[in-house]
Amino acid sequence: MAKRTKILAIDPGTRDMGVAFLEDDVLQDYGVKSVRRGPKARDLLLSLENILTRLIQEKQPDVIALEQNHFSHIKQNLLLTLTVAKLKAIAKRCNVPVEEYAPNTVRKAVCNNGNATKRQLAQVVAARYTELNAYLESNRRWRERYYQNIFDAIAVGLTFLAHQPKDDEWTDSNSTADR
Repeated sequence: MAKRTKILAIDPGTRDMGVAFLEDDVLQDYGVKSVRRGPKARDLLLSLENILTRLIQEKQPDVIALEQNHFSHIKQNLLLTLTVAKLKAIAKRCNVPVEEYAPNTVRKAVCNNGNATKRQLAQVVAARYTELNAYLESNRRWRERYYQNIFDAIAVGLTFLAHQPKDDEWTDSNSTADR
């Protein structure tokens, strides 16, 4: 039996960070990690380091899949850029490769539509993992935004899987040597 790929998928954020752990396409764990922020950026980065280091030690992933983010708010974008750089540095220090995907690439891989909404993305992910249906509906807007982090992280993990060559594709492309 082939070894399953362990994927730690992350939807980075400066307040809340969606995380999902998959073994191939089997969803093993998911959640939202709240990042503690202090008056200085280094407080945020230290909190991120603690969270990611613990996740890597617990889950021992083969790869980390990250969603690239593009915000228009300058201060938020700067903090997010620092956040992503810190996540990559921690992964490198722990010898875990990182794969990044643009949001439209994630939506295209999961929904077959690069212009799908976050809501549509969440619905497709929840249809695949029915235990997530409880997080789809809420009477509070903040809850929907909070749990969207989970759906985004899982979608990034699924995107990583979608971009991996299939075993039979590799075999087929190399079978010409037998001819």
